[in-house]
Amino acid sequence: MSRAAVGPAESGLRPLGSAFAALGVPGFCLIVLGALVRAHEAGLACPDWPLCFGLLVPEMNLRVGFEWSHRVLAGAISLGFLGLSIRALRRPDTPAGAQRLIWITGLLLGIQILLGVLEGATGNFTEGNHRRQFGQQGKQLGSGSFTLGEL
Repeated sequence: MSRAAVGPAESGLRPLGSAFAALGVPGFCLIVLGALVRAHEAGLACPDWPLCFGLLVPEMNLRVGFEWSHRVLAGAISLGFLGLSIRALRRPDTPAGAQRLIWITGLLLGIQILLGVLEGATGNFTEGNHRRQFGQQGKQLGSGSFTLGEL
């Protein structure tokens, strides 16, 4: 399809759609980083939220590095999604189906964030809590995969 055949509304939405699709790459990296957090039992390496030891950039060791990096990447993806969503939803030419997907993905992202915060707040990475850990991590991986799929 030539540039001339693409209408102004469609050509303006294409870069926006590409930007949403590009969030899938850091989204996948976030899932991998989350697995590293779990494998190294680093989920409570930062005891407070949203800071880490009361600092924006804490003193690093391997566990703190995994957990802190996971938080930073999750925050960057969330802010990117929020900015793109606001831009797309403000456009009068954004199709209704795309608007629904944005709202659904936003809801899934909110659930994912809530699950992550609750995981840290409930101490699911303590010894002897493996059954509960598996259930919570399954919920996070499931909602994270759905969120990534929506992007």
